[in-house]
Amino acid sequence: MKSNIFDFNRFGLLVRKRFLDSKSSTIYEILGLAAVLAIIFGLIATTGSILIVHQTGVLGVGIVILGIVYADRAFSETKGKLKGMAFLATPASQLEKLLNAILYTSVLFPIVFSLIFLAVDGLFYAAANATGIFSMENIFSIDGLNFAETIRNILIVQSVYMLGSIWFGKRSLLKTTLAVVLFYGVIFAVAGIIIRMNYELLKTFSESSNGVNVHWDGNDIIRGQFMKPALWLLPPFFWTVAYFRLSEKQI
Repeated sequence: MKSNIFDFNRFGLLVRKRFLDSKSSTIYEILGLAAVLAIIFGLIATTGSILIVHQTGVLGVGIVILGIVYADRAFSETKGKLKGMAFLATPASQLEKLLNAILYTSVLFPIVFSLIFLAVDGLFYAAANATGIFSMENIFSIDGLNFAETIRNILIVQSVYMLGSIWFGKRSLLKTTLAVVLFYGVIFAVAGIIIRMNYELLKTFSESSNGVNVHWDGNDIIRGQFMKPALWLLPPFFWTVAYFRLSEKQI
């Protein structure tokens, strides 16, 4: 008996439909991305060396910026009247449509981007070793990269822009960016007030403790063990809000 909320067969058909609908454009996008990465690496190589910092910079900036653009397109079908009606009339539940968007935006996109990057990076590394025209460090010799935190941050950014894609409709990329800037402005303002208030309290406490050294750093809260698991809850939170927002849309 099929569930009205989620059915694996129906979800598989939805994933296949999106793949077939975007297959031709995806091929051009992959080739275009590889060409752009090759041009960037080629320009860096003209300096005589491609360092780890160059490679991680290209990887990080590329996956974040393109990830934002890709996440913003997650529900682009809902922004037009005809496409929106076709999207809503697709025989799949809202949960299946949301999971399909998450699969392509937050799972497949980072994997495909990373594979293309590593392919281009590997070609330049092989060329550097074969010709000696320029030097290049091995990307796999990188130290200090926290893989889990990197994935978490990518998921947070993409889940925010995916929510913005369905929340704002037209010009969602600009509106979501402004909303994020405003959010951080409020957070920093409130945090600044709280830190300043606590600083005065701790200063008073230290003075009343006969000179006992009381050390307090506001960053300890941000870097603390409480914040790390809490940040992992942000992507599911934004996806849940996106689900309810998507559920409100009807033909």
